[in-house]
Amino acid sequence: MGIATVAAKLGANGAEYLAGKILGDKAAEYVGKIAHLFGLSSDANPEDIEDYLIKNPDAYLKLKQLDTELRKAEYEDVSDARSMRVKVVQALSRGDWMMNALALLAVALFFYVLYSALTGDVEPVMRDVVMMLVGALTMIVKDVYGFFFGSSKSSADKTNVMAQKM
Repeated sequence: MGIATVAAKLGANGAEYLAGKILGDKAAEYVGKIAHLFGLSSDANPEDIEDYLIKNPDAYLKLKQLDTELRKAEYEDVSDARSMRVKVVQALSRGDWMMNALALLAVALFFYVLYSALTGDVEPVMRDVVMMLVGALTMIVKDVYGFFFGSSKSSADKTNVMAQKM
């Protein structure tokens, strides 16, 4: 059963409660910011905002424009990071060795910890901690592989091409 199914079964109040549990105080903060954006009272709830959007289609457009501006700011942030990467490659006349070293270290550490866990080199009281470490390292190795062989690889290739053209 997915979270959407659970939220639907709980109803509006239950979904609001669930969002509050997942997002914590941020849920109320976001609702308050959106309410303020439309000039609603600070104690407005999601239903008040939904009613306002239904009655004022221009407000929905305003919300979409805000979303577009936030996405543009995020894109500019990524673009700045890519520009920084180009400058590093240009300044060093080669790639960044630190990134490659950290990626190799993460993969090596993952296999070492996994080997230790599977061969029983771990004290029984530390087994749970080691298994949590294996889980965390699995996520790191997934990101490393995603960067070097996934869509981030093509982004890195584009960065190198941009560096060569500058």
